[in-house]
Formats: sequence, structure tokens, C-alpha cells
Amino acid sequence: MISLFLSIIGAVFAYQGWKGFRQRSRQIAGSVAAVGSVIDLVPININGRRLYSPKVAFTTGQGRSIIFVSDYGASWKTFLPNQQIEIFYDPRNPQLAVIKADPSATLLYPALMIIGGTIAISGIFFSFIEVFIYYLILSAK
Repeated sequence: MISLFLSIIGAVFAYQGWKGFRQRSRQIAGSVAAVGSVIDLVPININGRRLYSPKVAFTTGQGRSIIFVSDYGASWKTFLPNQQIEIFYDPRNPQLAVIKADPSATLLYPALMIIGGTIAISGIFFSFIEVFIYYLILSAK
């Protein structure tokens, strides 16, 4: 019974990782690369921890100046004012820009898929073992 629960939890984690990875891949596929400059660090609180999201300015291929605050929050030393960083932006809506090296996209989603998938497959494997042992016990009686 516990293994079935683990399978479900693992499948949920794997699905969330796959969904996030797919969403990020689609976002980047339709995007244009550019170089932006960090103009400020915006403080945010996540679970009582103070992190800083970079406020980035860049110019689109059409010469339009855009400023956005990244969803990515990090410690103070990760980004510095006037630092040049690579970004991707949607040419139809340049405000939907993301930092190229955002760890949540490069590490978090694949990790969720791998860990969740491993837990789900392990849970399924142990479910089969539980069923096999249960039938061995029943057949012995």
C-alpha cells in the first residue's frame, strides 16, 4: 500500500518537472536571445528567506527599451548592478523575458523528472513485489 502511495507521489513530481521543462522549452523556442543589464536588485521573501530578483533592462531587435523583473530570486552576490546577462524574450511580448542561466529551468525541472520518475518506478516495482508476496502467503495456506 505504501509503495502505491510512493508511485503516485513520484508520478506527480515527475509530471510537474516535465510540465515545467516543456513550458520553459516552448518559451525559449519562440524567443529571441539578447543581452541585458542588471539595473537593480528587488528584494523578495520566500519562506522567511530574503532573496533578490534582478531587474533587467534590454533593447529589443526593434529598438524598444524593456525593463523586467526576473522570477528568479537568488542571494545578493549572484547578480550585481551593471552586470551583463543573457536573456530570452518573446518578440510578440518582450515583457515576458527570462534569464538564460536561470537554474530553475536548467536544474530544477530535470531533477524533478528524474527523482519523481525514480520514485514512481520504484513504487511500482515494490507494488508488484507486495502483490507477489501476498499471493505466496495465500497459496501457502
